[in-house]
Amino acid sequence: MARRVQSVPPDMVRLLTIHAALVALMSAAEAEPLQSRAIEAWVREARQHPSDRRAQLRAGEALTQAVLNGDRVQFPAAVDLLERAYRLDPSSPHVMRKLGRLLNLPLSVGDLHYTDLQLELYRELVEVRDGTSSEPSVARQRFVDHCFLEATSAAAAYREGHPVRAVLQLRDLEQTIADQLQREDDLDLHAMLGNYALEISGLVRPGRRRRLAIAVRHLEQVVSRYDELSPAAQGIEYDVPGVRVVFAYWLAEATLAAGQPDLARDRYRAVPDAAATSEQTPAVIRMAWAAEQRLARMPEGNGFDLLPTWPYGYDSCVACHSREVAPDLSGWPNPLGEDAIGGPRAVDTRTVGGGDRCVADVPLDAKSVRNCGQDSILGEPRGMRRIVRP
Repeated sequence: MARRVQSVPPDMVRLLTIHAALVALMSAAEAEPLQSRAIEAWVREARQHPSDRRAQLRAGEALTQAVLNGDRVQFPAAVDLLERAYRLDPSSPHVMRKLGRLLNLPLSVGDLHYTDLQLELYRELVEVRDGTSSEPSVARQRFVDHCFLEATSAAAAYREGHPVRAVLQLRDLEQTIADQLQREDDLDLHAMLGNYALEISGLVRPGRRRRLAIAVRHLEQVVSRYDELSPAAQGIEYDVPGVRVVFAYWLAEATLAAGQPDLARDRYRAVPDAAATSEQTPAVIRMAWAAEQRLARMPEGNGFDLLPTWPYGYDSCVACHSREVAPDLSGWPNPLGEDAIGGPRAVDTRTVGGGDRCVADVPLDAKSVRNCGQDSILGEPRGMRRIVRP
């Protein structure tokens, strides 16, 4: 039987918060000028040589990493550079996947602005031959690409005025993953289906209860068997430190949203335990603190009021990837009161170039940098507004 890690006391969580913030500030002070100068130089080179695919890709990947680390104002520039790299070499699976995954960010909050480009990318990826089809890794990657294509196709159907078709396509997607799970009990697939079900339940009203049950069932598998996830899914392969805690927090929130507060309490207690075994990033500390707050003041109005579960959309990327910032609680569903909203504050997001403009000439709006939801660079969900949570 696995040894239970002792829960982190709230006072220790606050102490760790201060420590992590100071460490991040000191390390950022040392590393940021060098990193900023390098990224600025790469972006300038890409702008000066628009036909140089390698220059576009290098600058685009650097800005993508900045976005995932909390600098969301770089999102449009990252998309622009990666799309240029793709147009210069439409046969590169690496560039297509990099851009397609980045565009999942607005899609996850119902922003359908980029669906045409995503459809083009995922259709190409489903057809691309980037290895022997019998290789398990290639077959798995093609299956994942196919799932993203189905999700994007559903979003496009809704944008074009066909909501019923969109809902049916989402059900087909869920069934596709479930059928694959019948053939192989792969924990990465449990993670994929749990993630999809939780995300869709936050955007689409029809079938919410059923999807929440699916999300809870599969996230239970992920949290209880976490070490069986592939290195890529755990974030080890890409040096992503917050994955374990995000899954634990999602499971607790999904359980509470499903109307099981007693079970949710146990799962919130497990979040600081997961945090204690993870790298102490500001995001990890904030999620541990948020779980303690839920336990201390369990909201009376649980259920669908908690949808979409926090962290979601852009904030979920920051929670997993960032070592410098924490997801903002201004979009925390069913807030626990003004005194609890702010939570332990970590290092604020910075622009790569500093000053009042970022390196890609996107105006810096401090409010849009730090807040999630309607103030984010991604904007309010536009295409699916009629079926998202009021």
